[in-house]
Amino acid sequence: VKRLLLGDPLPWRGGDGTDDEPFELHYTDSPARMEKFLQAKLDAGASARMTAGMCWEWTDTSGTVPDVAPEPGWARPWNADDTHDTPGVPKRYYWATDNGGFGQIGCVHTVQGLEYEWGGTIMGPDLTWTGTTWNLDRNHVKSKAIRIDSDTTLTQRLANAYGVLMTRSIRGTILYSTHPTTRQLFADLGIPKL
Repeated sequence: VKRLLLGDPLPWRGGDGTDDEPFELHYTDSPARMEKFLQAKLDAGASARMTAGMCWEWTDTSGTVPDVAPEPGWARPWNADDTHDTPGVPKRYYWATDNGGFGQIGCVHTVQGLEYEWGGTIMGPDLTWTGTTWNLDRNHVKSKAIRIDSDTTLTQRLANAYGVLMTRSIRGTILYSTHPTTRQLFADLGIPKL
């Protein structure tokens, strides 16, 4: 993940066959497919969560308004804050551990210091692969990070945030990007497609 987000990606090597439970890495071209895969893991008794880069507005704090909309026909709410009273929706501190947290999308501020077995990371149009390097699109940065004047520094901060999101799961991660060239990078690196 570190090399990937530094712009010097290495091919994925999915274990040597000696580990009883090797770490799994996949990518998909559909957030719905990612969610279905993670829901199956959840149904089988594992913990699973979805996260996203902060490139969608956060209009609601109840965990019920589908602000994260990476493609037409699929949208989910951000995780709730700690002041809401929505039944069945965990407060922010319990998003990763409460059963009701699966329906919301976590952000870099929610997941730090937490781990779950299976994770899905949605990369938005704020940081995309050009074929040779990462490209910043300031129009899609919806966090306080937009205050950073230097494009180089902001690109590094976004890459760091995605790195946190991609490394929270301990058994497997599914990557999705809204950007076709970024998904092609995942394919070119040998990451299996769901």
